[in-house]
Amino acid sequence: MNIDDEIKRIRDLVAAGKRRSEPDEALPKAPTIELIVNGELYVDRIPETGLKVGVDYDTMRVGQEFVLHLFSNTPSDGDYNETVTVNEVKPYVVTVPKENIEKLHKNELGLCLYFIDDKETSNWTTFTVR
Repeated sequence: MNIDDEIKRIRDLVAAGKRRSEPDEALPKAPTIELIVNGELYVDRIPETGLKVGVDYDTMRVGQEFVLHLFSNTPSDGDYNETVTVNEVKPYVVTVPKENIEKLHKNELGLCLYFIDDKETSNWTTFTVR
């Protein structure tokens, strides 16, 4: 799987009106972002330390890698990704720098998902950036 191609495909789906609101049980759980309220993420409510994103999935194993991506529906300077190597099977928290969130397109859909070992994608977390 080419991650960049998959992100482009997802952006195209969202641009065409696709929003995955019901989880696909065949895919790993979507990332969790506690600051999303009623589908909206207010940039001014993000602490200076950054936005905490939770990642936890049933097939997690030691040595595996997942890459978290958080991005606007259209490319922006705020697009963010981070690779995490699993060293213990537990829920992980990835902190996205606040300055990245501030660069996302306002009043546009934002997405967050992760890729496991470059082979499998998770369900999406979607939110409107405010």
